Order: sequence, then structure tokens, then C-alpha cells
Amino acid sequence: MTYEVFEQDEIKYVKYREAIAKAIWDVCMGMSEGHGDDVYGGEHGHGSQCIRIAVLGAGRGPLIAASLSALQDVNQLHHTSHTIHVLGVEKNPNAVITLRNRQVTEQWGERVQVLG
Repeated sequence: MTYEVFEQDEIKYVKYREAIAKAIWDVCMGMSEGHGDDVYGGEHGHGSQCIRIAVLGAGRGPLIAASLSALQDVNQLHHTSHTIHVLGVEKNPNAVITLRNRQVTEQWGERVQVLG
């Protein structure tokens, strides 16, 4: 199977985005309840935690994009200013090139780190 086949299922990525948003909110609520930054990936003050997500087998980046969008959804819905750091790990050198290109063209910047 190719990346195109996986990426054709747009509903799947919408569901991923929704699930990631729920997980981000759960993590943020855990931080605000004093569960500590060691468990949840770092705290930058009330209402502005840094969420860390690892995407293993990142492919060409749809789960990375879903993670970034999910954080934006959480911040807009709950009037917060959380930040995110996504680590995308990919072994396919061609997909790594695509990820690095998306990092520039979609302005992922320092929010995304690509390892390949």
C-alpha cells in the first residue's frame, strides 16, 4: 500500500484530530489538577502548557497536521494558549523529504521535529 491509499480516507484523519484534541484536553486538565509535568510533558504556566506528541511512522505527515490542528481546536474552544511539540519519526527517506518540505511550506517550524 502507498501513502496515497492511506491518506484518501479523510474521515479517519478527522476522527484522529478529534481524538487527539480530547487527549490534549485531558492532559491539560491533568496538569491543572497538579499531576505534574513529568507525566504530561512540561508545564509553562496556567493555561499555557507545552504538549509533546510523538508520531512514530509519520509517513507524509497527516497525523502531524492533525495534531497541530487539534491543539488549535483546543485553544480556540477553551480559550487557552497551549503550545505543542510534535516529534515525527519516519524511516522512509522519501517521506522524510516530504515531511521536511511540509515543515517549511506549512510553517510547522519549531513545533515539529522530523527524525528519519
